Amino acid sequence: MASLVDAAPIARIQAREALTWVCRAVPLQHRLFPLLRTCLPDRGLIAIPFAGGRMLYPAGWVNAYNASLLFALNQLFPERELMERALAAAHDGTLVDVGANVGAYVLLARHVSRARLIAYEPSPFAAHVLKRMIAINGFSGIDVRLKACGDRAGHVCLQEGINSYIGDSGDTARVAAGDFDALSRQTRDGFTSIDAEQVTLDEELAAEARVGLVKIDCEGFEYRVLLGARRVLAEQRPTLFVELHPEMIRRAGDAPEDVCALLRDAGYAVECWNYQRKRHGAMVPRVLSRYRTSGGHRYRDMDDMLSDLPKSRPQQVYLVATPEARQRRG
Repeated sequence: MASLVDAAPIARIQAREALTWVCRAVPLQHRLFPLLRTCLPDRGLIAIPFAGGRMLYPAGWVNAYNASLLFALNQLFPERELMERALAAAHDGTLVDVGANVGAYVLLARHVSRARLIAYEPSPFAAHVLKRMIAINGFSGIDVRLKACGDRAGHVCLQEGINSYIGDSGDTARVAAGDFDALSRQTRDGFTSIDAEQVTLDEELAAEARVGLVKIDCEGFEYRVLLGARRVLAEQRPTLFVELHPEMIRRAGDAPEDVCALLRDAGYAVECWNYQRKRHGAMVPRVLSRYRTSGGHRYRDMDDMLSDLPKSRPQQVYLVATPEARQRRG
């Protein structure tokens, strides 16, 4: 697979600036797809300017519901400021990206910091695209590990797709694909069950002199990742940037309350942010929100967030956790 990814041509988007303006002026998302499709390459990888570098996105992944990602990446990452602030709070030490996918957060991290970075991505397809992105940007000091993170070492069933996730069961056999574009379409159109190695951060990071930040985006597996990092949290006290998926986490048998309880017990002060609170609100605020990057809603505390989740029903919320002074604990 690595050779297929490395051989895939890298294309730029035609009339990118004009189409970016159209996406901002008329944010109709998937309704604009027929226009956008005519200017998008249909093979190989698409280079997208982002965070001072270039992110690579498989052309075969593009469909009506994600095409706007290629023209409004900054708008689709309203949490960017939060992540950059978390990176600044980390000061020094190794940066850890759990669930790196094709590398948007790796680019953000490199834009802010030159610290050593370890990126965990269990999907072979996404991991190889990530490695090529690192190469074309000339980045160094980034260790990509083809592993899932969880609460115990072993093997898990990974549903490999555009946003891979751990869970379910099935035959762990990859559908044969003869070229890069066939692989892209396969992961776009559905999930393939594959066997993935799972590790714990406690074991993986035991030799690191200092862990400055851990970012977690694991499509509902975030509590299990934190369970496997309790020693790191207790001894290294890294800053945490956690994308919490209130519905998907239940698929793993966990709940948002579990994540909050673990962070409280570990002695962390937590900021909670929701960038999707207007999705189910009045029509006028929802329409206007399409024309500007959301500043987000900051909850008073974790209890305030937990009480609001059933009403606002966000796909994800963001937790920025910083360690409290040890003398304040207990």
